[in-house]
Amino acid sequence: MATAVVGGAFLSAFLDFLFDRLASPEVVHFIRGNKLDNKLLQQLETTLRVVRAVLDDAEKKQITDSNVNHWLTTLKDLVYQADDLLDHVSTKASTQKKVRNLFSRFSNRKIITKLEDIVVRLENVLRLKECLDLKEIAVGNSVPWKVPSTSLEDGSHIYGRDNDKEAIIKLLLENSSDGEEVSVIPIVGMGGVGKPTLAQLVYNDDSLKEIFDFKAWVCVSEEFDILNVTKIISEAVTAQPCKINDLNLLHLDLMNKLKDKKFLIVLDDVWIQDYVNWSLLKKPLQRGIKGSKILVTTRNESVATVVRTVQAYHLNQLSDEDCCAYLNFTKRESPSFPNSFTLESSENSMTLEKVGRDIVKKCKGLPLAVQSLGGMLRRKHDARDWNDILNSDIWELECNIIPALRISYHYLPCFVYCSLYPKDYEFQFCDVCMTWQHPLDEEAPCIIMSKLLYLRVLSFCDFQSLDALPDSIGKLIHLRYLNLSHTSVSTLLESLCNLYNLETLKLFKCTKLTKLTTGMHNLVNLRHLDIYGVPLKEMPRGMGKLNHLQQLDFFIVGKNIENGIKELGGLSNLHGSLMIRNLENVTSSDEALEAKIMDKKYIDELSLEWSECNDNSSQFQIETDVLYKLQPHQELKSLSISGYQGTRFPDWVGNCLFHCMIDLQLNDCKNCCMLPSLGQLPSLKFLRISRLNSVKTIDAGGLLLVIDLPCWEMWCSFESCAFPLLKNLNISDCPKLRGDLPNHLPALEWLEICNCEQLVSTLPRAPVLQTLNIYKSNKVALDVFPPSVEIIRVKGSPMVESMIEAIINVKPTSLRTLTLIGFCDKLKSLPTQMSALLPKLKSLEISKCPEIESFPEGGMPPNLSRIEISNCKKLVSGLAWPSMDMLTDLIINGPCDGIKSFPKEGLLPLSLTSLFLFDLSSLETLDCKGLLHLTSLQSLQIGLCHKLENMAGERLPLSLIKLEIISCPLLKKLCLMKHRQIWPKISHIPGIQVDGRWV
Repeated sequence: MATAVVGGAFLSAFLDFLFDRLASPEVVHFIRGNKLDNKLLQQLETTLRVVRAVLDDAEKKQITDSNVNHWLTTLKDLVYQADDLLDHVSTKASTQKKVRNLFSRFSNRKIITKLEDIVVRLENVLRLKECLDLKEIAVGNSVPWKVPSTSLEDGSHIYGRDNDKEAIIKLLLENSSDGEEVSVIPIVGMGGVGKPTLAQLVYNDDSLKEIFDFKAWVCVSEEFDILNVTKIISEAVTAQPCKINDLNLLHLDLMNKLKDKKFLIVLDDVWIQDYVNWSLLKKPLQRGIKGSKILVTTRNESVATVVRTVQAYHLNQLSDEDCCAYLNFTKRESPSFPNSFTLESSENSMTLEKVGRDIVKKCKGLPLAVQSLGGMLRRKHDARDWNDILNSDIWELECNIIPALRISYHYLPCFVYCSLYPKDYEFQFCDVCMTWQHPLDEEAPCIIMSKLLYLRVLSFCDFQSLDALPDSIGKLIHLRYLNLSHTSVSTLLESLCNLYNLETLKLFKCTKLTKLTTGMHNLVNLRHLDIYGVPLKEMPRGMGKLNHLQQLDFFIVGKNIENGIKELGGLSNLHGSLMIRNLENVTSSDEALEAKIMDKKYIDELSLEWSECNDNSSQFQIETDVLYKLQPHQELKSLSISGYQGTRFPDWVGNCLFHCMIDLQLNDCKNCCMLPSLGQLPSLKFLRISRLNSVKTIDAGGLLLVIDLPCWEMWCSFESCAFPLLKNLNISDCPKLRGDLPNHLPALEWLEICNCEQLVSTLPRAPVLQTLNIYKSNKVALDVFPPSVEIIRVKGSPMVESMIEAIINVKPTSLRTLTLIGFCDKLKSLPTQMSALLPKLKSLEISKCPEIESFPEGGMPPNLSRIEISNCKKLVSGLAWPSMDMLTDLIINGPCDGIKSFPKEGLLPLSLTSLFLFDLSSLETLDCKGLLHLTSLQSLQIGLCHKLENMAGERLPLSLIKLEIISCPLLKKLCLMKHRQIWPKISHIPGIQVDGRWV
């Protein structure tokens, strides 16, 4: 039944689409072209509008009336038949050059007959509405359904209502009631102004607890039924279910319960406008003692006139300042403000706040409108989205639904559609955005042509055995959505281009498909073409005719004018990301200008690629001019340029006007000798520069990821404001880089320097740095780094020694992970006071430090739970380690040449739960005596110990749950044959696995 209910709602939306279809030029031309009377269309439209008028009532009544449900099902079938017929007419008309030629090709009379038949059948079905007692409700005039209110507050702060609250409490404490025992106080205000919120504030005020004997909250709503509402009041008063169904008995029972009591009852959302009904409802409530109060909330002045015993309190709209307080534009999320905005300090954030305040003004002081839009806007960070809402025509509509709420529904249109699916259905986000899927079984290709001619949606996603579609696919002229993702399709047939109505074609990761059909330009209604991961060699001709296209993952520039870059000029509605490949085929800047990249305002991510085989280095000026003309709009978020052969970048690359630019990549631009001032991009967070072989200097900038710049020598100058939002900085494989790094990166969280052997620099001031990695860059000074750092990894002998010294000086008390990879013969010990220096350290890795003999006697960090030791022979063969009560995981890697038996008795901490031994090249004997005291040990893994063949001692610990042996050939042989030398010592272990085989 739930599906049927939603189906009714879906039909209601579908009818609106059908009205548009009836007015389409194709359908109108069909009627006129056949010299038919327009009355047929008018008759169909009139009938459908009557259907639309009773649909709201039918949707409600079908829940309890199976006849209405059956009526809706029949109606739905007829409406769909009408749509199929009109779709057929529209499709044929749009695919022919002349309308008159069209109708000579198929039976006009047959279509007219079908249309007449549908009209007659619709009228017959409609006649049943009187029998089913279905009432016509003018569309747009019905009161919208709302969630019933309760007395509970949501915990968030309420702005601008302190004075209103005090005024209502004052009225509740007054005795003025025109002589009546029970006073009725109406709160009147327009929808969305916050009447229930004010009533909740009053209802829950501590000062009223001692005034009234009890309180009750009742949500009345517009569906007024005297018996039902009285029962709800009774249940609210007694907190018990009411089973009395006789109004007289119910009144007597309620009067008895209210007798001699001083009460406060809130009647929220009251719509009663006739005095008779109100008097009947109020009768049992009049038995309360003097001072009892009924607080009524309503948006209707007429209601207040009927119910009041004292003057109504009119609740006004909030000020713009109070409304803005609800949105709480801030730089930090607050649990007290569910609609607060976490804004980063950038020009884009200031733009969003300005637009947001303008939107608030249009909400006209209605907190519900502000909160509804706030809940939607907080998920959007693009100024275009906010401006679309600010400039929406819906603000100008006059209706009983608050325009701001209509906008919320307008921009979130998928709820009815999503509810058609069963509970826990797993959606793919993109499919929800485009349409719903219709997965089919193995026999699907055979069924399509014979039984599913009216399909709108067809999905063969993951149908990997499908290598071709039947040619008759072209008969599915009603199809809107076709999904061939992850199939083995290698060719698209030309008949596919008969699908004039197709809006979505998904070819995601069709890895055998190398060419699109040549008639793609006929799919003029196509909006989504998903070709991600498809190895196309070229684009078909005439792609520029697909002017409704919103999704195009990439475009391959061809050498012919019909598939050249100018075809992009007609695709003005592209959204999201776009990659343009083979730009070496653009022979002039005028061609590039025809692509109209600047006009594609909805593109967020743009990639410009010249092929790796591009040998146009002698024509670098052409490529420079081309790139100059490919300038995108200024709200672009991500830009990638690869394979560019020019010697410099245009001025627009790095221009501060690109205030939304978050991600920038420059790769394989081998002739560029200088980079633009990228530090001027105010929102930049991610930047990758790699294989720019000619770059020697970079001025006024900072970079996220710089890889393989063999000629880069220095950063020339620095600006304190450069890259204020940069979070990650990686400089790798720049052997000639010297000089200083940027001196201040306030947002930097992650810094890595690798293989920069000439770099002599202190670290940048980075107050929020969390991860610091320095590999084979031995001249980097570690005098100062922020104590906030949580992860440190260093590699190289001088760097390990410098880091130990720096840890002693800086005292990074937030450090959680420390990795020291040495090749270091000088380091003989770790800092003696590690427990005090690194109180939060959880993981310690020490590698290739052969002279370290033991852990410090002063104690290890108290939270240390994991240690990995690699090729530290003296440390592994030591006599005993200090107490490490929290250590649970120990990994020991070789080769540690010379260690033939391990471990020595008493060496390992008692708290171990897992032990891993790998690549101990000389290990021959596992000493059980050194493990037997580990009463918490649950997992033991031994790998790549090729000489290991013996276990000394009684047995392994009884606590062991799993023993895993990997690539230990001698031990493997003994375990598999359950040799008496080994098996008695391990047979008690529940899980024994040898090279993947359970023993």
